[in-house]
Amino acid sequence: SKPITLQPGTFQSIRVDPSRREMHPAPYSTCERYHQGALRGFHSQHQCEQTCVAMHQHESCGCVADADQALKLRSNICSSNSSDEVDCVRNVLDTVRCNCETPCTSTTFDITTDSTSWPIRNALLPLLHEISAKTTAGVGLRYFNQALVAYRQGDVSEALDAVRSSYLKVQIY
Repeated sequence: SKPITLQPGTFQSIRVDPSRREMHPAPYSTCERYHQGALRGFHSQHQCEQTCVAMHQHESCGCVADADQALKLRSNICSSNSSDEVDCVRNVLDTVRCNCETPCTSTTFDITTDSTSWPIRNALLPLLHEISAKTTAGVGLRYFNQALVAYRQGDVSEALDAVRSSYLKVQIY
């Protein structure tokens, strides 16, 4: 997944569209119904792979890099201060191949973003009233006060700059 960058002075519209993929299990494919716990009790392909890697680290290194997995396997946690353990863990990560099948059901999310300058000049006064009702302290109050003073003095451009330097609007649907 890639991060979404949000910037002050913008209106960000973010659309999230889920897409679900279904595959038929054996004999039509080699997918696994993880949510039913059919494969050694794993709930996901990721959980299967984590456990597989941890078991190989335990067998090869005598320790496990992931503390939660070490606890589950009753193993020692590998030390980042031990070059032997670090090298062993890296070697396992580079060489181990886990047999964790693709899930029969998966969901991905397509993200679409759009951005525009915000607020626009005509929306500044209603926005200042809204900010006034919701802001009580902190950095936001300083920029709000700066914008309000500039607006009252007739300097709408400075008021817009003050608001745009500290606020943004996000719509997620």
